[in-house]
Amino acid sequence: MSKPRPIRFVDSVRVEIEYPTAKRDAYFSVKIFEGKQEKERLGSSYDSDSRFEQVMQSVREYLMAERFQYSSIMVFQKEHRFWQNDDETGDPLIRNHNPQLQGLSFDGYRAFVEEPPRPLPGWE
Repeated sequence: MSKPRPIRFVDSVRVEIEYPTAKRDAYFSVKIFEGKQEKERLGSSYDSDSRFEQVMQSVREYLMAERFQYSSIMVFQKEHRFWQNDDETGDPLIRNHNPQLQGLSFDGYRAFVEEPPRPLPGWE
């Protein structure tokens, strides 16, 4: 029988989610930082081709598996600066002139679970 993992006390967890370059057949980029607020270190980084709800579920599972105990969780969501071009210009990428950005703050894990971040408008 293995011993349970100890609880890790961390001041802050920062989750950064960058949206794909297209709404279909692309990947969310997820980075999870941990440590003292405004001095967090990268703890995990991965790409996910899942829907936004599954991305948030994987973040919750990571935080639970690592057994964090912390005072705050910050979630930053941003659209990519470029889009895959869907029209027939022949240009593979076009600039997203108004990328959406959102920053949310949660007072610990329970607040994060009870009112999880929602996707940016247009990404439901």
